[in-house]
Amino acid sequence: MRFHTIALALIALVLIASCSDDSTTPQDEHAPARFSRMFGSYGQQTRIHDVIVLSDGLRVVAGAFRGVLHITASSDSVTAATMDDFFLAAFKPDGSLAWKRTFPNGNLYSCRLARDGSDNLYMAGSYGGSTNVAGTDLSDYGLNNVMIARLDSESDPVWVQGSGSGDNDFALDCMTAADGGMFVCGIAGDEMTIAGEDMGQIGKNTGFLVKVNPNGVGSWAATAATSSLSSCNGVTRAANGDVLVVGSYAGTVDIGGEVLPAGAGTRSMFIARFSNTGDPVRNLYIPASTASAVYPNAIVQANGKIVVVGGISGTADFDVTSGAGEMTSAGTNAFVALYSDDGAFQWARTFGSADPADISAVTYTGSDLVIAGGFEGTLTLDATNLTDFGQADVFVAHLNLGGDVTRASQIGSNEFDYVLGLTAAGGRAIVAGTAEDIVTFPNGDVRKRFGTLDGFVYQE
Repeated sequence: MRFHTIALALIALVLIASCSDDSTTPQDEHAPARFSRMFGSYGQQTRIHDVIVLSDGLRVVAGAFRGVLHITASSDSVTAATMDDFFLAAFKPDGSLAWKRTFPNGNLYSCRLARDGSDNLYMAGSYGGSTNVAGTDLSDYGLNNVMIARLDSESDPVWVQGSGSGDNDFALDCMTAADGGMFVCGIAGDEMTIAGEDMGQIGKNTGFLVKVNPNGVGSWAATAATSSLSSCNGVTRAANGDVLVVGSYAGTVDIGGEVLPAGAGTRSMFIARFSNTGDPVRNLYIPASTASAVYPNAIVQANGKIVVVGGISGTADFDVTSGAGEMTSAGTNAFVALYSDDGAFQWARTFGSADPADISAVTYTGSDLVIAGGFEGTLTLDATNLTDFGQADVFVAHLNLGGDVTRASQIGSNEFDYVLGLTAAGGRAIVAGTAEDIVTFPNGDVRKRFGTLDGFVYQE
């Protein structure tokens, strides 16, 4: 399952819940339209990290490139000042390019975006080596390092910070807080501090959640402490403003003083809930059966419900109180699970067969859920049957809150394609990802290849 392996390497396994935290409804100044855009540099690699919608309706895409960056429907190109430059590009609802901005250096392996009500942008991601992000030098702590940043509404940096443990550390998702700060979750390879918050003696490969104030100073932190391994993969807000973080673990795990039992499988799932001040509220765990694993990739709050998506291999019980949520996959399959605000199980669904499938992103349009992920071979999404164009394609599906698929489509090439960002505006899903060859989009667009790896954004 190569798309899943590469996604892990890129940290896309846990990237891509729609992590924008819009406190105001985006306004579309132009009529929304279906459009596709490619980002690429001839003979080089271009990677798209995320997409977010600002309050004025602009769709902002974040990524990194080498060489000379070209964007579909733009006559102007941008030349990288260093090996890898970070960039932001904004599109109007009709698909026309509004502006683009590059930041020399960067070397960001991943970058998640969130925004507050004033369109200040928050970023959380990972970088390698000593680097410079938006004019701030970041030290190399060993292997992969954590980066967090705040940009103002003009995309100028307010502060940028780097941290690390000397091992592999990843910031995997972010969300803005009610006070204008941010929540960041991820994996700490070993003991480390983020924004001044000490993770403590947590051992190797431990999931974390950190609250960072608007000035870049940490407020509180929590860990999924385990003697084995854990990760915090996605973060969102509950209906009452509490913070929800979803992750996975092996062995037992201590979250907020509550020890969750070990599942019989290799990886189980948890949903942890904290108040805005860091007080633990409750935990929910989903155990995997023998020789099984469940990998949650993203979480979103939808009309007072909690929705988690990811991948499952074998058997897992999404409702430990009754067993009504036990799901079994034929291979590595995609899953969607919905809970009430208090954590009561509502329903769960899997998609896939012997051919692998995985959901990496979920968002809520205000009326329905949108899921996006990758699949190989064939994939059945209720009435829609998809077949990949070559190796691994991206699928996008709309579900009602009862779990029924109302429509589905695919984005793909003859090679491997991945979804890395997902959001929605005006009822339309906006998907961002990467592709290795000529890409065919659901609206019939066929976009040429620029380099060895290109980025794309597609609005339904």
